[in-house]
Amino acid sequence: MLTKKQRAELSDNHEDEVLDWYERTKYYRYTLIGFDGQPYLSLTKGTLGGHRKLKIYGRLDCPSALRFIAKGQYVQHRVFFANEEDALGAGYRPCAKCLPEKYKEWKSCGPKPRAKSAANQR
Repeated sequence: MLTKKQRAELSDNHEDEVLDWYERTKYYRYTLIGFDGQPYLSLTKGTLGGHRKLKIYGRLDCPSALRFIAKGQYVQHRVFFANEEDALGAGYRPCAKCLPEKYKEWKSCGPKPRAKSAANQR
């Protein structure tokens, strides 16, 4: 962490961009998954949770997910989304337990192709 004197020196030298990682990210408390499937830092908490390996998303209070979390499972694969569009764009499907209507709609339309990351588009 930089001291006030160090910050003043950086400002005087017009090198404000030279802050350590902590200084640049200390206000971002949440890591969410974006539409492209890539994680990003956010100031706001996600509204939906998901399972990275199963590619499922649902409500944060989903009874099925909470049951597995209570058993100590699922936690290492837990991801969060700001909204449903990001979850669907990243290739996740709705949970059949906590989002049954959205699951039926998704099932009737068939799985959507996963959005390609910038690295895969080359």
